[in-house]
Amino acid sequence: MDAAQIADLARGRWIADAENLIFAGPIGTGKTHLAIALGVEAARQRRHVGFWRAADLVRALLEARDQRELTRLQRRLARVELLLLDEVGFVPFDRTGGDLLFNLVADRYEQRSIVVTSNLAFGEWPKVFGGDEKLTTALLDRLAHHATIITTKGKSFRMRRRHAPEPESAKERGMKKG
Repeated sequence: MDAAQIADLARGRWIADAENLIFAGPIGTGKTHLAIALGVEAARQRRHVGFWRAADLVRALLEARDQRELTRLQRRLARVELLLLDEVGFVPFDRTGGDLLFNLVADRYEQRSIVVTSNLAFGEWPKVFGGDEKLTTALLDRLAHHATIITTKGKSFRMRRRHAPEPESAKERGMKKG
């Protein structure tokens, strides 16, 4: 990943072309930060952007289905030009949740863009979808077909900051002199 690639993505041409973006890499390497930054830039370009953690979206889809409001939620999500789907892989879904998420991705395929962040390699995704290899393969096929895939690397930014020595405040420096 480089700055020029991110700057190009910020222009939003891929959104107009209904392409997807997948950020994959270890926890704490900036995937969500980059996804949100691109979402903010898309909103500045007057695009309709939605942000969901994957587990929250699946829960909302399940609740809407149970309340016979699924079609309404699906229509609302269809109007979103750029859907940011964060943390795919943190919380596994049951079969029904996986089916609902698959249908959302399938409905958006070649129509609307999705940004996915995940700390899992694609080979690990079946465990998120209840071990259903066919469903996972079909979902990944649609997500990755017209997608830019960016792999983040390195140690967690939060952990690096935690271990870095903190600069002394002016008050602490003054206390040492006296």
